Amino acid sequence: MPMPVPVATTTGATPMPNFGTAGTTSGATTNAPIGGTYRDKPYASVADLVEAVEPSVVRITIKMPDGGEGAGSGYVIDTDGTVVTNRHVIEGAALCTARFPNDKAEYRVLGAYFVDEKRDIAVVKIDAPKEKLHPLSLAKDFPRKGEQVVAFGAPL
Repeated sequence: MPMPVPVATTTGATPMPNFGTAGTTSGATTNAPIGGTYRDKPYASVADLVEAVEPSVVRITIKMPDGGEGAGSGYVIDTDGTVVTNRHVIEGAALCTARFPNDKAEYRVLGAYFVDEKRDIAVVKIDAPKEKLHPLSLAKDFPRKGEQVVAFGAPL
């Protein structure tokens, strides 16, 4: 995978990625996970699903250049620190950090590999150690119409 987009520095803050037009797309698609694995069968219960997914979810906290703050969530897709989040979560931030459930440590967001403005997706890199990175297994197929789906995120 290519290196993240070069970072722009902000006085007194840890560098944050430049989320201008470089590295953006209006609609690239793929049928394969970027770095994760596929899962062939469904989980027995929502509780089983939550237990399996929770270690892959991160809370992303941002600090804006004007001192404002915000938060969102994302999920780990490989053991190199690649995380998928929403573009609007990180847009305009001077500093972004990620935190895993039940972990007080914060890990810097180092930059963006990919930003899709149309779909509101950003693929970023965090500096977490490999033992903290538990890639999310992805389904091989989209759910059928009428199937139950569950959305995950970090509580705000």
